[in-house]
Amino acid sequence: MTTTQAVLSQPESAPSGATRRHSFETSTPDPLDKSAVAFISGPLDATDAYFESHYRRRIDAAIASGHSFVVGPVMGIDTLALEYVLSRIVDPQRVTVYMAFFEYANPQLKRHFENMGVQTKCVGDVTATTRDRDAKMTEDSGYDILSE
Repeated sequence: MTTTQAVLSQPESAPSGATRRHSFETSTPDPLDKSAVAFISGPLDATDAYFESHYRRRIDAAIASGHSFVVGPVMGIDTLALEYVLSRIVDPQRVTVYMAFFEYANPQLKRHFENMGVQTKCVGDVTATTRDRDAKMTEDSGYDILSE
């Protein structure tokens, strides 16, 4: 099912009362269908050219199929992918940023992602590592974007 939704937001730098209207197409695959969830991860030091070469076409295919996305909160491919997906007018609620407890406990980091409109998910407790976070993203997704 595809619907068009409109969201009003107020840019942080806008004068009081100014709003921006965003429209985006949404597909709503079965929320219990993990096969419709793409895990995106990769190098921390990736360039735009690397992203373009290895990820863009696959992300575009996932967007066209109405898939959702899970990413981590780190620089590199995670950040490039998040920015790209949101620039493609994808409903931000189709994106979940997974954070290990120590990352989630950082209010600025958490707020950064919440201000984008994406979902955030805390993984584990104070002992959780980035490896635990990545394992949970693998568990909660249907496929790695590079395997498609």
